[in-house]
Amino acid sequence: MAEQIRRNSEILISQRNADVVSKTRLLLSLVIGAAAGILELTSQGGFIFYLISTLLLTVVHWFRLGGTHRDHFDSLLTMISSGVFPALLSFILSWTLVFNLVHIY
Repeated sequence: MAEQIRRNSEILISQRNADVVSKTRLLLSLVIGAAAGILELTSQGGFIFYLISTLLLTVVHWFRLGGTHRDHFDSLLTMISSGVFPALLSFILSWTLVFNLVHIY
């Protein structure tokens, strides 16, 4: 019984940590999208900018965890991929909005 409770609490902690990483990635993607729009990045340049910023955020999270994910996440893939697609869509939204506001109007 105690082992089951401990395992359930570990799962809840892992889910909460993945949610925090997802929200951080979402917020960063909005800021990076606005920066890409201001810098007038188009096509692959903007997506490379997003990819580099996402990788940089993953590296920052990795170092903040002390170089290990085992105490905070179920797997390394959970840490790397949590919230990637919603963040990508938010990046595209803010990128095109800011680009159009700054350079077209």
